[in-house]
Amino acid sequence: MKSRTLTCITAITLFAVQLAAQQKAASYTVTDLGTLGGTFSGAGGVDNKGQVVGFSTLLGDMQVHVFLWRSSVMTDLRTLGGPNSVAPFPLAGRGEIAGVSETSTPDPLGEDFCGFGTNLICLPFVWQKDVMKPLPTLGGNNGVANEIDNRGQLVGIAENTTQDATCTAESSGTPYIPWRPRW
Repeated sequence: MKSRTLTCITAITLFAVQLAAQQKAASYTVTDLGTLGGTFSGAGGVDNKGQVVGFSTLLGDMQVHVFLWRSSVMTDLRTLGGPNSVAPFPLAGRGEIAGVSETSTPDPLGEDFCGFGTNLICLPFVWQKDVMKPLPTLGGNNGVANEIDNRGQLVGIAENTTQDATCTAESSGTPYIPWRPRW
C-alpha cells in the first residue's frame, strides 16, 4: 500500500513539475515607437524582421501619414500628393506595403471616400523599394489597397465607372475607415 501511495505521489509531483515548466510566464518587450510629430500613432503590423508599418499624425494633428519603423527609426512614407495616407495592415514578406493615399485632386463627385473630410481622390498604393506607387482603380475615382501577400499580389476595393443613383453620401457612409483616429 505504501509503495502504491508513494508511486502516486511521485507521479503527481512529476506531472506538476512538467506542467509548471510548460506554463512559464510569457516574455515580451513593449516598445514605444513614437510619432511623426503629432500626438497619435497606430501600428498596423509587424513582420519577421521586426519592421512595423502604421500611421501617425504629423505636428498639429491635422494630417496622418503612413510610417515604416525599422532599426528603431520611424520613416514618413509621405503621400501621393494629398494631406493623408494610411496603411493599416501588415507588411508583405518582401517588405512591401499596401495602403491608400489622398491625392491633391478634388473628387469630381464630392465624395469623401477616405473619410478624412477633405473630399480628395484617394488612390490605392504599393510601397516598394522606397517608393510609393499609385495603383489603378476599376475606372472610378477612388480605391484602396488593403493587403499584399508574399508574392506581391494585392487585394482591395475600387470604384468602377457605373454610378448608382440610389447611393448617396448619406446612405452609403464611408466605405473604409479602420485607421480613422477619433480626435
